[in-house]
Amino acid sequence: MKNKNWIIVFTLCSSLLFFGIALINIVIDPFNIYSNDGMYVNNQRFANAGAVRTADYNSVILGGSLTENLPITQLNKMFDANFIKLAVSGSTAYESRLFAQKAFKTHEVQTVVSPIDFFAFRGSTTRLHKTYEFPEYLLDNNPFNDLSLYVNFDTFKYSLKLIINAVLNKSIGKFTTDHEDLFNWYRTDKDKFSYDHFSKAWENRGELSEEDGRSYNVNLLETSFRANFLVLIKNNPNTQFHIYFPPYSSLMYCLFIDDKPHFIKEIVAFKKMVMESTLPYKNVHLYDFQTATHITTKSENYKDLSHYSPAIDQVILKEIARPEHYKVTKKNTLKKLATFEAHLNRFNRSQMISK
Repeated sequence: MKNKNWIIVFTLCSSLLFFGIALINIVIDPFNIYSNDGMYVNNQRFANAGAVRTADYNSVILGGSLTENLPITQLNKMFDANFIKLAVSGSTAYESRLFAQKAFKTHEVQTVVSPIDFFAFRGSTTRLHKTYEFPEYLLDNNPFNDLSLYVNFDTFKYSLKLIINAVLNKSIGKFTTDHEDLFNWYRTDKDKFSYDHFSKAWENRGELSEEDGRSYNVNLLETSFRANFLVLIKNNPNTQFHIYFPPYSSLMYCLFIDDKPHFIKEIVAFKKMVMESTLPYKNVHLYDFQTATHITTKSENYKDLSHYSPAIDQVILKEIARPEHYKVTKKNTLKKLATFEAHLNRFNRSQMISK
């Protein structure tokens, strides 16, 4: 009898604790899933899962670390819009699609700005980042899936920290009131844009694994692009898409060429497919900055082999605002592809590194 009573008491206490944690999480809502108090958890994927639903915006920035430094204020002025940055470090094409689809479902999206980053399109069409947890269940159409977030002790820890912040008026844990602040890595990395850092990135590059080599297969890149990005364009004809091939350093391609001699042909084929499949749409504006050799051959523009400085972001935004040199059209597609391929074939890595 005593054992039975103990089981009843234990079950009751556990249920009350469980219910209490869930209630606190629902009331505090630390990830802004159902309300937005302007306080964001310093976890890009979870912060954006809430912001995409409850923030006030009519335009979005997609992508990964290449768009984390894009200035929202400047884009707002350029497009007379209200942008939200849905970029996350190491984003996959599938992750970007899930964010974008939620944005289109919950908001009237006027403009999308996004790089065509071939790193994001590698692998399967539903690839998620290997390291960072991605809350797919917060972006689907089943509200009951959200319950797992609230009956969660990790969520409770965020809620508790927010309560302490409010009571003590003290910063406990990683929170910010600046959504854009979640993404800007240049503030901490601005001293890394030098020849020394660039050359070290090359020295420490490592070898391309067999698995990685297979994941960059042109057929996989093309399939992922169609499944994760082209579908957004097709399904949202009233939204303007400003998309661009980002200016990786010319040396970056050597990472692949050394292990995959046919890589240049494959990446050119991928770009050709992107151009041919998007240009027929009147709501698409495509730019190619990979032919900007005055940028891509200068080591001081990069902190590593692919990440460029905000000064290069300004070149990109200037072109988007007033196209002059890098706009892709049906008439210049073949010329741009030929120029890009010719540059990679004649590029000498000694132009950027001494050894």
